[in-house]
Amino acid sequence: MLESFSCNIEQIEKTKQLGKILAKLAQVIKIKAITLEGDLGTGKTTLCKSIADNYLEQQIDVSSPTFTLLNIYETAKGQIYHYDLYRIKNPDEMVELGIEEALNSKALILIEWPNFAANYVKTLSNTTNVDIVWNEQQMRKASIRVNTTQKLTFV
Repeated sequence: MLESFSCNIEQIEKTKQLGKILAKLAQVIKIKAITLEGDLGTGKTTLCKSIADNYLEQQIDVSSPTFTLLNIYETAKGQIYHYDLYRIKNPDEMVELGIEEALNSKALILIEWPNFAANYVKTLSNTTNVDIVWNEQQMRKASIRVNTTQKLTFV
């Protein structure tokens, strides 16, 4: 079942609130992967930090894995694989980055620039995609698509 919603995230606090919502959603309906799309500077890494902080229930030192391509965050509450695939040139590099290990783990997977991970993500039943764009008023708008086997109710 595909559910979708959108919201304006004109301030950093709104981005953090969205991260909190997505973390809770990941916990409640067992989301396996959250993919984040958007131009440079739209707040993907800020959103990842908020998701990680709220999902793992503590402040995490989240940084963009632009050069390392993968950061792993681990606490007593769980584990997150955080990929940034901006510099990936070939989908085969995903295997070298441990995507199969991540998929087979209990970890939440966050993927910025997810194009090369599409074949892996589409095999999952519970995923969320966040696409952040600049709208006409130069505010960021997040479009969220949740693919899940469960019925969602938004209050």
